[in-house]
Amino acid sequence: MARSADAIINPELLVWARESIGLSLEIAAKKIGINEERLTKWERGEERPTVKQLKKAANVYKRPFTVFYLNEPPTDFQALKDYRKLPASERGPHSPELNVDIRKARLRRELALEMIEYLDYNIPTPKLLTEGITRKPEAIAKAIRDDIGISLSEQFDWDDPSKTFKGLRKKIQDKGILVFVTSDISFEEMRGYSISEFPLPVIVINSKDYSYRGRTFTLIHELAHIYLNRGGLCNLEARSTRHQYERETEIRCNEVAGNFLVPTEAFLQEPIISSKGFSVNWNEEEITALSNKYGVSSEVILRRLLELGHTTSEFYQSKRNEFLKAYKQFRDNQKERRKEYTGGPPYATRVAYSLGDFYISMGLESYYSEYITSRDLSDYLGVRLKHIHDIEEKVYQY
Repeated sequence: MARSADAIINPELLVWARESIGLSLEIAAKKIGINEERLTKWERGEERPTVKQLKKAANVYKRPFTVFYLNEPPTDFQALKDYRKLPASERGPHSPELNVDIRKARLRRELALEMIEYLDYNIPTPKLLTEGITRKPEAIAKAIRDDIGISLSEQFDWDDPSKTFKGLRKKIQDKGILVFVTSDISFEEMRGYSISEFPLPVIVINSKDYSYRGRTFTLIHELAHIYLNRGGLCNLEARSTRHQYERETEIRCNEVAGNFLVPTEAFLQEPIISSKGFSVNWNEEEITALSNKYGVSSEVILRRLLELGHTTSEFYQSKRNEFLKAYKQFRDNQKERRKEYTGGPPYATRVAYSLGDFYISMGLESYYSEYITSRDLSDYLGVRLKHIHDIEEKVYQY
């Protein structure tokens, strides 16, 4: 069989593609199916890949094949601010999966902006808090609730955690914020991230958090990042190992999320609380009742009690350790169940949940307006043509 022709490309493109996804020479070479020495020679321009090998590399690096024929590497999107628990020197590079996910989210935003321009949508924009992080968390939370238009009665009507997450997601999307859900990143690496670019800022939630109450808190935590115009990668931990700016931001966004989901005035009027006065000890039944009413975790309730002077740091910490152990056990159980369970929701349901009705609807409207073709729509949604009808039905009932 004749050897495939050499690919006449700038070797800098190979270095750029590998580094931008976060792969080492060793791992990249293994995935492409060559040895590390050969990949090194490609990147130095001492040898050239064949066209067939270049196609394999493009697939590994998650880049279009044609991009390697550019004269020079394109300018990638600016990296997200990293608010996760370790400083950069200890944390290491992002995983390839996280790099690809961020790239997808940014690309979807760019595509949506094109659709909006064509459809002449009047997209609302979040009312950014110009005073920023210096405001009290209670005031920030109230301003955000007022801007997205969510009442406590609506929140209380969502009678299970999944409805609370879906209801808040819809309210946030109605405010011109794209909300995606990803399943490709480990929970330990990222719980959520946000892209504070306007119009159409983006929030991405990790579905590897198997608790809907956890996802809801992350959703509002990232919403606070958007309104404070401090988007970035988060796992909601506020460790002392961070730089002051990062630590300050994560603490404030956690406080805002707690105040948003459990507003002070309403919370203090709860009969369970008012009847106990300033008793600092709380039993499981009391915490669970409040947790179920507000659609949040027991830890959020306990944290709000601490912030409002209705328990002590010692009691909070002891109970929090219990909650963390219980959640770890819950996660371990869920992982085992998912290994054994081969079924799951239909494909269309998973796509609708991942991309959200706001994003999908823009693509469908652009298609029916004949601005894009069915093939374009397939690419826009990242699905095969045969699935589009089912996804459309799911979105409009979702």
